[in-house]
Amino acid sequence: MFRALRGPLAIAALALLLIGVTYHLMAVSIDRNLKRDAENLGLDWAQYFARHMPDLEALVAGRKPSQEVRDFLRQASAVGQVFCVKVFDAHGFLRYDSSDPDMKRPLRPSLASHNQQAASVVTSGRPFAVAREGKAPEKPPFYAEAYLPIMRNGETVA
Repeated sequence: MFRALRGPLAIAALALLLIGVTYHLMAVSIDRNLKRDAENLGLDWAQYFARHMPDLEALVAGRKPSQEVRDFLRQASAVGQVFCVKVFDAHGFLRYDSSDPDMKRPLRPSLASHNQQAASVVTSGRPFAVAREGKAPEKPPFYAEAYLPIMRNGETVA
């Protein structure tokens, strides 16, 4: 009796194995694509901010954000895809954090202490993005951090 079932059981086991492998490959592929899309979106937003942020030079110099900057960031956040913007100067020091627009908290000392790989953006001049999983309420469940050197007249300003 067991011999008669051996063939169908082997086929069923093989089918389950193939389903499991297919599921795993799909999950890995979907995860990779989600991360890549999040990273690309993060870089797109960073480029948008680099081109359109009013008073960027004032922020980089450490001055408090103007009302125009606050309005710009509020509008970007209202779109629902931007929850935080940080501006670092050309030396990698944090000059602005949108989660503290009145700049009441002391700023962290440097980009290197925030993210070592992101600090390489200052020296390499190449953008960097990474997708992450966050925890509510501080961060969305899935987001991207993007770092982009901002150039003006051939020099890195932020």
